[in-house]
Amino acid sequence: MCVGNGYLRGDRDSASELILVGCSPTEMAHLRIEEERRALMKAKFLALGIFFLLFVLLLPWADAQVKSTGAVLGTAKDASGGVIAGARVTLKNADTGVSMATETNATGDYSFPVVPVGQYELTVGASGFKTTVLSAISVSALENVRLNVTLSVGSVSEEVTVTAAPAAVNTVTADEGNTVAGAQVRNLPLASRLFTQLVFLEPGVVGSNPTSPTGGGGFGSNSVANFNLNGVRSDENNLQVDGVRNLDTFGGNAFVSPNLNAVAEFRIENNSYSAATGRSAGGQINLISRSGANKVHGNAFEYFRNDKLNARNFFALNQADPFTGQEVTGSARPKTRYNDFGYDFGGPIKKDRLFFFWSEEWRRIIQSTGTYTTHVPTADQRNGTFQGIALTNPAGMTTPAGGPCVTVAGSTGNPVSAIDPACVDPNATILLNTFFPLPNSPGVFNFRSSDPDTTRWREESIRLDAKLTNKWTFFARFTQDNARLINPYSLFGGNSIPKVAQSLQFFPIYNWAAHATFTARPNFISEFRWGLYYATDKRLEHTDAKRSSAAGLNIPELFPLNEGDRIPTLFFGAGGYAGIYLPWPFHNLAFTMPIENTNTWVRGSHTFKFGLLVSLEGKSEVASATFNETNGVFNFSGSATGDSMADFLLGRAFSYEEIALDPFGKYRWHNIEPYFEDQIKLRPNLTLTAGLRYTYFQPEYEKVNLMSAFSPSLYDATKAPAINPDGTIVPGTENFLNGLFQAG
Repeated sequence: MCVGNGYLRGDRDSASELILVGCSPTEMAHLRIEEERRALMKAKFLALGIFFLLFVLLLPWADAQVKSTGAVLGTAKDASGGVIAGARVTLKNADTGVSMATETNATGDYSFPVVPVGQYELTVGASGFKTTVLSAISVSALENVRLNVTLSVGSVSEEVTVTAAPAAVNTVTADEGNTVAGAQVRNLPLASRLFTQLVFLEPGVVGSNPTSPTGGGGFGSNSVANFNLNGVRSDENNLQVDGVRNLDTFGGNAFVSPNLNAVAEFRIENNSYSAATGRSAGGQINLISRSGANKVHGNAFEYFRNDKLNARNFFALNQADPFTGQEVTGSARPKTRYNDFGYDFGGPIKKDRLFFFWSEEWRRIIQSTGTYTTHVPTADQRNGTFQGIALTNPAGMTTPAGGPCVTVAGSTGNPVSAIDPACVDPNATILLNTFFPLPNSPGVFNFRSSDPDTTRWREESIRLDAKLTNKWTFFARFTQDNARLINPYSLFGGNSIPKVAQSLQFFPIYNWAAHATFTARPNFISEFRWGLYYATDKRLEHTDAKRSSAAGLNIPELFPLNEGDRIPTLFFGAGGYAGIYLPWPFHNLAFTMPIENTNTWVRGSHTFKFGLLVSLEGKSEVASATFNETNGVFNFSGSATGDSMADFLLGRAFSYEEIALDPFGKYRWHNIEPYFEDQIKLRPNLTLTAGLRYTYFQPEYEKVNLMSAFSPSLYDATKAPAINPDGTIVPGTENFLNGLFQAG
């Protein structure tokens, strides 16, 4: 029974740990997961509360960056080249009907500095001139679209329609980057079904182009963001969804991967960033989610792969099996089952006012990891006979094989080829018979298997857009994906027994965004953005890797709090035998909550942008370097007999490790980044941008004071432990905290 026994200090809110009595490590891990689940639910309710509070109060006054909008600007002239002041300019979204309006100033210039991504129509009219309409205007995130309009003399009621031609070169800002349109994202063939695969279309990008739909097997269902842009390290890239960071801050991986049909576009900034772009020195990659429109639209799809449709390897036909020497008349095709299916659906809730877009996607994947080969003990070796291997009778045995197992100090050891069955440790026999398979192939690597990896993945995204008033617009989006992966050979175990060291991994990742835009005047716009990125990583051991599965197993543990049902980890050195690596259960989480806003003020030839980003961030994970070794770790090196399996049979471990507990560190920090920028139009063909950004990254601290460091000035040499001749510490003289101080 697992019982709480109070808190280490303070009340519930300030307590660092709950002392649990009678809890196995697995139960403790499940309790931690449950605790984090409750914390996530609290975060959801808090996020919802903040969301509606902002919605009601309509707070436009915090400062932030523009990351999910572009701009449209230009000059109105007559046929002779003279500027037209006071012309009425209207910009209308072709899909939603939402429009905004302004007038040209004394120099004929107009500007819409904050324009959501989409297709637009620009209408320009002035007294004594025909109304000119420019259609098919595409506005992308962080792009400035310059549209100079020439009006013809005539009646305002007369209309001239022109299809806008996109500019070949950005002539407004110094930013360097590329926009991948939603149609490209949806229609280009992507083997991985990851939008990040398109990043490699950008010049200067190198790295691991993701071609697998399962990601890289790391933290996150589609976690590989391993690319370098312009030579900058991959963990310096900044992936965002609607301006909200979409990466685990510690490792630069673990991101939500939206359904490609839910992507409006994504923008890659690679150089000459404006002051509104910060945080990372690498690529700035911002994905914009798709919104609903006045017309209902939907889509359903499925992509599938199956080994039944694959050809056999031509060069593997009629080959001799390298293990049996027998001719193979046809090679088996690696097992592959891949089904990726989903839908998207969007439309109006209230025409020209309120819109929705909803998408879901599922993946069901079974794929071969290739043939796994390793070395397992033979039936003779299990009985103590090592044919062809010259064992050294271990020091501490009175005679060679067949003699009594009596410890003798100073024994030098003698060559033998067998171990007396009476000397075999019964725990070794139980572990071998319960968890180690017998060979199924000849040769040194005498065990072969091809157990597949399996993946179950689901993603959903929903977005609401609203035009609240003529001055206020608003959108909110929620995206999540959740993956369940089974690795039959242990994620980090290397040479491990198949299935016994199998790991079961869960990767739920969430991304929220809320964005309000307030147009105080046509030349002054304030935006507010709130977001939350929350990712967790949960890994459990195979259900059969239990002490209770091995009747009679009796291996004592050093620390009573570790009383559980997990078998120990086994590592084998000399001989190359497969072991058992069981670092599970394991759990960590990461979150980022940015609060951002920008103010854009157009005054004469100046466009001012000023803002502030405040980001609250954290990571919670096992604080020890060797996580989850509470079950104990035996290392058999062959130091006693020359063969690690023989050492195992005799119970002669080279070393043993066991940690008392797995402290769960809760690391926190925050960033504050104010900025100011002025874009000055000096001449019709010359624009100067000047800006300043200040970035403060708070040093990391640990929330419940689990961090410590060593200081030589605090070390007391008079309290150094006494050492025995054999290198062990004299009991009672140890002081493990000597020289340590609590950090944070």
